Amino acid sequence: MNAILMSIQPKWIEKIISGEKIIEVRKTAPKETPFKVYVYCTKSGKQLNMPVDLQKDLDETGSWDCINSPIGNGKIVAEFVCEKAEMVDLEFVDNKLLELSGLSKKELSDYVTNNSKKDFFSAPFALHLSALKVYDKPKELGEFKHLPCSKPEKACDNCKHKHNVGSYEYPEHECGRDEPYAVTHAPQNFIYVEEL
Repeated sequence: MNAILMSIQPKWIEKIISGEKIIEVRKTAPKETPFKVYVYCTKSGKQLNMPVDLQKDLDETGSWDCINSPIGNGKIVAEFVCEKAEMVDLEFVDNKLLELSGLSKKELSDYVTNNSKKDFFSAPFALHLSALKVYDKPKELGEFKHLPCSKPEKACDNCKHKHNVGSYEYPEHECGRDEPYAVTHAPQNFIYVEEL
């Protein structure tokens, strides 16, 4: 199964962990499903506290805060499997999609059009989340490795590491490397990584 490292803001991670959000809407998505998603918590926004037993803390106190808990921001805090990624027709967005993604129609529209390359983003993708696993101890970026280029001697036109952006494609990894190499920076959207 392919695996990716995806950046998500803390406010959306909280909704994913609580089960309120089971669809992640993205401008891009890997070509093939299923795929594993390692969730990188961005450093922007509020702090994401990661108690050792997050679900128990939430159930017992109704709070995400836990004294002396590690902060999840800037770390990989969870993983899930995406069994299905489907294009969303912005003209016919139904209320179920909005409810399951935790977005309003305006938030969805603003997200899709908030990009200088918006002409390429004809339709976003709805990633259906399953098999969520929240880590007791968040993982560091350096624990993950980029995939090596599958055909370093050839052009990237047919590279399996390309992903869809509407009808436009572009590579999101450094081409030409023939061995896995450590992830040192958070992805802007997502990058392919070796499965742990």
